[in-house]
This record gives sequence, C-alpha cells and structure tokens, in this order.
Amino acid sequence: MHKNLIIIISVGFLVFFNSFFNGFVWDDEEQIINNSVIHSLKNIPVIFSGGAFNSGGTGKLLGIYYKPLMTMSFALIYSLVGLKPFLYHFVAVILYISNACLVYLLLSKFFDKEKSLLLSLLFLVHPLYSEVALYMANMQDLLYFFFGMLGLLTLNYWSILFFLLSLLSKETGVVFIVIAGIYTLIFNKTKIKKVFISGIIAVLIYSLMRFGMAKIYFSSYEIAPIAGLDLVGRIMNIPAMLWYYLSNFVIPWNLSINQHWIIQ
Repeated sequence: MHKNLIIIISVGFLVFFNSFFNGFVWDDEEQIINNSVIHSLKNIPVIFSGGAFNSGGTGKLLGIYYKPLMTMSFALIYSLVGLKPFLYHFVAVILYISNACLVYLLLSKFFDKEKSLLLSLLFLVHPLYSEVALYMANMQDLLYFFFGMLGLLTLNYWSILFFLLSLLSKETGVVFIVIAGIYTLIFNKTKIKKVFISGIIAVLIYSLMRFGMAKIYFSSYEIAPIAGLDLVGRIMNIPAMLWYYLSNFVIPWNLSINQHWIIQ
C-alpha cells in the first residue's frame, strides 16, 4: 500500500476514534432504532420498494426519499450487532476514510503526491465535513460518494454498477455521472461513449426501481423554508449560502447539522 494512503488511514482513525463510542441521534431514531424493517434481512424486498423512514410498525417504509442502499446497510449491521451503535459508527468512519483515499487517488491524476496528500487530509479532517462521519443518518452521503468515486475512477462499463449503487444510496449520485461526462469530454474523449452508456443505463435502472417499483415520485413537500420560495427568492439566498460555506471552510464556526436558509 502506498505510504500516503497509510498516512490518510492513520490520521483518519486518530481523529475519529472517539466517535466509535457515540450513540444515536435525531433521524437515527426513525431510520434505525424504531425502524422494524431493518430488524430482519427477510425484509430486503421491502427496503427496495419503499422510502427511508419507519412507518410506525406497519412493515413498510415511508417518505419522499428513495435510498434503499443506506437502509440496506443499516439492516446488515443490525443483523450482526442489533442496536449497539459501535459498529454503525465504525462502518461510517471506515467509509469516510475510504472516501478520503479515493479523493487522493483522483487528485493524483492532476497533482503531485505531496499536494494530493495535503488536499486529501484537508478533506478528511475538516470540521465542515465531519457530520457525515459522525451522524448515522448521513450514511447515505458516505455511500453515494464512495460508489460515485469508484465510477469516476474506473470510467468503463463497471461504472454502470458503481453509478447505480451511488444513485441507490442518494439521488445526488447523479452528479458523479455528470462529472464523469465532463471529465471524459475534456481529458479522455475515447471513453465518452462508455461513460455516456454507463450513465444512461444506471439512470434508467434507478428510475425503474424508484418510480416503477417503489412508486416514489418527486414531491412538492416543503422540507425546508427555502423550498417555499420562487426562483428569484432562492437566487437572493445564494450569496449568503456561499459566504457561509466559504467562511466556514477557512474558519469553521457556528456549524449546524441542519441549515434552514431563508433571507428576507
């Protein structure tokens, strides 16, 4: 193993070791603790045919999100240790460190090893990103990023599987398909056909599973205040959002697990 990857892994365990002993918080209740569906692997068909939240013991999963791979990961961990949070946190940290390693491998295509290591370590330890490693309901982010990065690094027909797994972890996985298309268009046009076909097939399979099997469509439900704004109102909020993330990237402070953006 490359020494820089060993450094990333070592730093990751050093920084996040204490999180192994954390408990469950917030949405962990409805997605893990009270979610009877994940308490048996016999419910795998239910996991792939419903939402992401406990439905009050009805044996179904509800919600406007289709993230079956996240729920499946909870079911697999539950089958091993039940509701003991240690393994959930351990798996999350392993995925987070793995993602930092994948970031290093990608950056190595553009920068020298020292710069790639520095940027990867910044990605790994920056407080702005730590939520995904510490909050179990954000397993979705770890999974979609992990599989999306694998798709971006392979850029062949295996990318169909990786892009699909990324989408099944979180809808945001579609971003990796777009990035892969832009990347090949600029740097490796010989692979544009494979990437295009991989992306289309992954999206089609995902669409059939989400809309055809799970019957989860796009909802007008306003999960945050900004969702009730028109286009002009949302655009007016963009400068404040950019300032928040840019300023916290430089000096992390006033961090929150949930930002309900709306500037009047």
